[in-house]
Amino acid sequence: MAGRRAESGDAGSISVGYVLSAVCGGFISAALAGFKEEHPNISFQLARSQTVTQFKGLIDGSLDVGFSRTPHRFPTGLTGFTVDRQRFFLVLPERHRLASRNQITPALLVNESFVAAPLEMELGFWSNINSVAPPGVSLRVVERANDVFTVLALVAAGAGISVLSESLACIAMPGVAFREIVGMSRTSDHSAVFRKNETAPVVKSFISYLRSRSRAS
Repeated sequence: MAGRRAESGDAGSISVGYVLSAVCGGFISAALAGFKEEHPNISFQLARSQTVTQFKGLIDGSLDVGFSRTPHRFPTGLTGFTVDRQRFFLVLPERHRLASRNQITPALLVNESFVAAPLEMELGFWSNINSVAPPGVSLRVVERANDVFTVLALVAAGAGISVLSESLACIAMPGVAFREIVGMSRTSDHSAVFRKNETAPVVKSFISYLRSRSRAS
């Protein structure tokens, strides 16, 4: 019986990788809960990892599905689709001159100093900083941080300001304020990523479920 359920996609285990901004948006937890409700014999193993690390795990088979920032193009052998679109938010010290505004436009950011992700994390993606720059303007990056908590700590310390996905505004850190950035067409997109030649019924069933629940329409 267990073997037949596995063959039909009703039982088994799925290894899932995710970036913090994707999981904070709520889509992943809702999708996992909904899928497990329909398939109670499914189990999930979750691992937080950066987008490029997820791609490597999908290629070597240590991951089955990844929730990552959407790249310009997927690596050979992988594919995916957008499941969530988030607005960009400015993160700045509470005493910063822009903190008194409820909304921020890209034009207000031209002369600011920014804390950004490492260059290797931005390759192949629209970096947050570049996404909010006015046309023809390069914003000034003064610090780079390996994770979002270090970004927030540097901003709180006055090293600069930064740009994060909307979902990360739920993270509370003393001395930091979040403000919506308006007047731009780009969004922070997150994709479900998987192998093109995936054969495991349980994984294929989960991918189909994710496609039906996408928030990106």
